[in-house]
Amino acid sequence: MLAAATRRSAPAAAAAWRGLATTAAPGAGDGAAGGGAPPLPTPPPGRYLITGALGQLGHELVAALAAAPGVESILATDVRPEPARAAPLPAGVGYARLDVTDGAAVMEGGYRGVGRAGGACFGGRRRLAPTPLFLLSLACRGHATTHVIHLAAVLSAAGERAPGMALRVNAGGSAAVLDAAATLGAAVFAPSTVAVYGRAAPSLNCPDDAPQLPTTMYGVTKAHQELLGAYAAASRGVDYRSLRLPGVLSAGHPPGGGTTDYACAIFEAAVKGERFSCFLGPDRALPFAHADDVVRGTLALMAAPRHSLKRTTYSVQGASFTPGELVACLRARGAPRLSVAFDPDFRDAIAASWPASLDDANARDDWGWAPRLGLEGMVDGLLAETEARLRAARGPRAAAAARAAAAARTAAARGAQLAAATAAAAGGA
Repeated sequence: MLAAATRRSAPAAAAAWRGLATTAAPGAGDGAAGGGAPPLPTPPPGRYLITGALGQLGHELVAALAAAPGVESILATDVRPEPARAAPLPAGVGYARLDVTDGAAVMEGGYRGVGRAGGACFGGRRRLAPTPLFLLSLACRGHATTHVIHLAAVLSAAGERAPGMALRVNAGGSAAVLDAAATLGAAVFAPSTVAVYGRAAPSLNCPDDAPQLPTTMYGVTKAHQELLGAYAAASRGVDYRSLRLPGVLSAGHPPGGGTTDYACAIFEAAVKGERFSCFLGPDRALPFAHADDVVRGTLALMAAPRHSLKRTTYSVQGASFTPGELVACLRARGAPRLSVAFDPDFRDAIAASWPASLDDANARDDWGWAPRLGLEGMVDGLLAETEARLRAARGPRAAAAARAAAAARTAAARGAQLAAATAAAAGGA
């Protein structure tokens, strides 16, 4: 049965939003003066439907929207039967199972339901599986959706292992979402990716309008999404907006199947003291952004006045770095004994075709993109978040040992920094 997307009281939502908005991200020292985070942008009011809500970015956006004032309700959807018990959705957020690739014929007057119990979701009889457009239209109508956040996608590395599935999920899902939005008058946010660029694009500070000759099915389908979104905006009046994302870093809900996943997975190895095998070469530079900055950017872009936007898709990034630079920063800032073996595989060739950095000047100028976290801020925050997550998973018995280990790592890092400063001072004298 469909979990109810309940309407939250305005005072409670505003209080939750103030708490979320004023909490500084750990390790924000290189990105936010004084350590305090500016308020989160307030998203447009309305009723939100999110596809791919149980993925890495989905969890982050659902949490932010659930605390935002003016958001009447949220219907989170994903192909999985239900959220994991270890990662429940916020209170008041509804959930429904939705497969954007289901292409069976629609039977007149019936459907296989959007929720877990099929036809009980929105009324009517339960029959055979509908097309993606029918499912999405049904979900949007039943939920009175005003905004669709379309996150469902097969990522780059996984897409190369199953290109047919990536084509169906990414291209077919984007088309279904835009069709449903055009029919129902809903706005759409759907992220794109650095993978839309290929070797013809500049490697450094790649501009928004650089040639798009992607080398992966993921990149091909996301370039298709960008063009289809721009077409839907121009010809059908859809309010379509997109961020062309770099690798997204987070600790709580790791990504799956991407070429930049190493930069998330390495933090758990660093905290556990395990040897880490990196599937990219040590000098393979790529752009990244912390999930907190991506959420802020998403909300800011969605809230921007439409007349201020000069394009439908904007590139953004927080920092560009290599695996070797990330390892060095981790060792300097809390994991001095981190051991890494570089064993490049097919994902290194994928990364080699992407720009090392993105020019996000248009996003800064048009709607105020301003990432808070650079490499050091990301490392500090993700180390702290990973330690907290693993400590909670181990239970109270291991809490004291984990705190002692964290204190030892911090002391070692401070000692190394003091020694470096002393040596520099002696050299200057």
